[in-house]
Amino acid sequence: MKTKDATKKDHGGFVVGGDRLQDVTGSKVSDEEFVQQIWPTEADIDGAIDRIVAALSESCENSAAHAAAEAYRDEQRDTSVEEQGTLFHWSSNSGGVSDLLFVVSKAYSGMSFRPPEDYVVVEPKVNREFVSRCRLLGATTSEYELNKALLNARKAGLHHHLERHVVAGLSATVRDSVVCAAEIAARVVQYVCENKNGFYVSIDQILCDSKLRSDFDRIAYSMFSGYEEVAYRLGALSFRKNLHKSTVGSELLQGSHVLKTRLSRVAIEDVPEGPGVYLVFCEGRRVFSSWACSLRSRVEAHLKFGGERLTPPDTADVVSGPLEIEIFESRAGWKMRDAEGAALELLPSEEPSLNYIVRTG
Repeated sequence: MKTKDATKKDHGGFVVGGDRLQDVTGSKVSDEEFVQQIWPTEADIDGAIDRIVAALSESCENSAAHAAAEAYRDEQRDTSVEEQGTLFHWSSNSGGVSDLLFVVSKAYSGMSFRPPEDYVVVEPKVNREFVSRCRLLGATTSEYELNKALLNARKAGLHHHLERHVVAGLSATVRDSVVCAAEIAARVVQYVCENKNGFYVSIDQILCDSKLRSDFDRIAYSMFSGYEEVAYRLGALSFRKNLHKSTVGSELLQGSHVLKTRLSRVAIEDVPEGPGVYLVFCEGRRVFSSWACSLRSRVEAHLKFGGERLTPPDTADVVSGPLEIEIFESRAGWKMRDAEGAALELLPSEEPSLNYIVRTG
């Protein structure tokens, strides 16, 4: 029977009171025995995970995601774990090896708030929930592999049957700032990986990897501060999706030239307040091309580091040398997608470049 001492509390058969622990019979117990009694063992945790996995497996048994993942796993059955790079061992009632795409799909389908997969990767709180759900399903691989697998599962059509919550996009004003910051930040991260580590990284790889994503956030915020990290990441996704050329092209700029001068010497009152396209040169070579809803605001932001560089002083020197800027003002009839297309057509043709580089080979 339990003690009636109001100052003592019963914890799983033990009574806590005074300086010592005692069981309900009054016998003294060690701290170790007490901890073992109230704290779940590894077997308890494994059992809880197994129950969750079993419930999720049952709910997904007849789903399109389950069928698609089973087909994918059958195709890959003869390929080793090392060769595939997307398989890992996880705990379930049946044990064995399970397809990573299948597991991340189950984690994603179980989320109470289920935004598009891209948003799951870039929004910190939502991403933590997704990764935690994957861990509960037994995933032991890196966060990068989990995030990348989520995007691959979407591309494989494993989620076509799932409804997604609508997420508000970036406003035009916010997008105008963060897209530029995101592109330059992504290029700096890309440059460091290529020149110091010897490998190319894409936007998806930067956003899926916690270390690269942290570097990206820091650089983007240093250039255009005032926004949450998810805004810069969405900006990166935005320009990644819009890497296309307008049907209008660079002929749009004819007759709209405003000025060309050393960036550090530009008179801000000479820069138009409205939209347009601008180019940055270093020693006569075009190193950056972009568009802006407000040219004046954009140029002011670029002057943050004295006009001698576009990136923070503590980052790698992607471009080294005096910078010039050439500005083209929007005319009547311009649409922002046309201005963006003109800027894309005028991307630097060779390195060095502060624009993000797409490698196709």
